[in-house]
Amino acid sequence: MDRNMFHQIADDLAWHLAISCDDFSVCELKMFICSIPSAWLQMFVAEAVFKKMCSQRSINLSTEPLSLQKIICSYLPALREVGMLETIDKARKRKKGQWPCPESQRALQMLSGDKQNQVKVLPDLPDLNFTKCPPLTERLKAKTEVEVAYSKVNCYFLPGKLNFYKRNLKGETALHKACISNKVERLIQLLSFPGIDINVKDYAGWTPLHEACSHGSTVCVREILQRCPEVDLLSEMDGVTPLHDALSNGHVEIGKMLLQRGGPVLLQQRDSYGKLPLDYVQSVSVKQELLNIVLPEENVENFCERAEQEFHSQQRELGLILFIKMLLNFCSVYNLSSPFALTLREVTCSNVGPVLAHDNCKMKNTFSADWLVDTYFRELETFENLPHFLQELSAIMFFFPGEQMKALLATLETMVKT
Repeated sequence: MDRNMFHQIADDLAWHLAISCDDFSVCELKMFICSIPSAWLQMFVAEAVFKKMCSQRSINLSTEPLSLQKIICSYLPALREVGMLETIDKARKRKKGQWPCPESQRALQMLSGDKQNQVKVLPDLPDLNFTKCPPLTERLKAKTEVEVAYSKVNCYFLPGKLNFYKRNLKGETALHKACISNKVERLIQLLSFPGIDINVKDYAGWTPLHEACSHGSTVCVREILQRCPEVDLLSEMDGVTPLHDALSNGHVEIGKMLLQRGGPVLLQQRDSYGKLPLDYVQSVSVKQELLNIVLPEENVENFCERAEQEFHSQQRELGLILFIKMLLNFCSVYNLSSPFALTLREVTCSNVGPVLAHDNCKMKNTFSADWLVDTYFRELETFENLPHFLQELSAIMFFFPGEQMKALLATLETMVKT
């Protein structure tokens, strides 16, 4: 396998894994990366996630294949920018406005039109009593869900030839369409059939509850919450939960019903733009009213400020962890600090005499036909510059005051002195 093919396969595999966990929380993402048993694969996945993080912040990166030189000269300055941006951003107020279209939805909407047409909705209902429903537990679910394509095998036929799993071109089932049109009688009929899945998703990733919340189908939301204890209130697409959908479209009473059922964990979910559900509510008094449902003693300004501080702190920590995984795993994969590497480095860098220098040059030319060996020699040369790199790393400790940065510096100092 040649060099270009090797890096292309590694990048493609890592990018696929990074995209598959696109909607993981920071904690879930850290757990996932750290659970990858291969140091080689873990390194490339960390790079893919780091590049995506930088891209979202408009930080320019080198397009060269991963190397120790790239980690030091490109990713270290990028890490510093991530730390600076997250420190600055936490002092800003986020803009409120129209719900933006997630990137992953745009192609679908270009083909099939807008997500749905808005329909006339019924008046909002008073508070509901969900004491019969079990409490919502916190989620740690895997992202990888198999989208079930429409086929005769997937169809579940009921008496009267009713096929409630039949999908239209958008992947919408009868449940979706009932919630979109606010046809509560039809919804109740469908929910009465055994085996009905209230959490079924269309091809864009939306559930019937998403549609009901988005379109203001208040009565449908009420029936789903009362009749379906298994409904997933944390189901999301690009991080958009039903509560995001309800509040971004101005359906406050639906938001109240969801919070009565789901609790404070619903307010802690972020979409792909990093926004909490309350970020889509402009009125401070309405925000406080919603917050009082689940946290009556909490002030909305304090809640939002604490949530922002925690979010930006998590982003800085994630960036540092990704950088550490890239740097230390790279040194480990290439075995740069091993006794063999140290001996080889002394030979290749020695200036003892012209004979040794000549032999060294000859040895490198002999190995140059093998790109992997040639790469190894170049990485050893870069490894020699780690003492200068440590000074640059120490300069950004202000943005990363935690123990992980101190541990990284201590580890690198030990490697350099070995």
